Amino acid sequence: MLHRIILSIGSNYHAHEQVSRARTLISRRFSLLSYSPVMQSEAIDMPSETPHFVDQIAIGYTTKNRTETLQCLKEIELLLGRPVRGKRISGQIEMDIDLLCWDCHCIKPNDLKRSYVAEGMKKLGMDFRITTHYFFLFSTSGHKF
Repeated sequence: MLHRIILSIGSNYHAHEQVSRARTLISRRFSLLSYSPVMQSEAIDMPSETPHFVDQIAIGYTTKNRTETLQCLKEIELLLGRPVRGKRISGQIEMDIDLLCWDCHCIKPNDLKRSYVAEGMKKLGMDFRITTHYFFLFSTSGHKF
């Protein structure tokens, strides 16, 4: 079965290079249809001196189940230098890849409210509505997702 996935990709440490590497690794493992342009955002819930993030939103498809998808994303994070929990340098995020939505299920509803996610979706020609934990995706540009 083919599942639609929406990912958030971000880094604030060698950020442009890291996001580019993540995009390459993700594209090898998933059938991604579209990536938003790269965006900059301020760090959220981190010390004020934390460097800005480089973020990107991806919409695509996979035949992997949800557990396999999450495991694959964690493997990519580790390949790109994300340390095991508790060993992180304060404010330094080598790579963060979040599964925001799985088919029509909203996995991270609070993340979907972040401005860079909404902006990335808009740049992909998509709009969305969240009801409880369900996600409804609407094309504003004629794309079929």
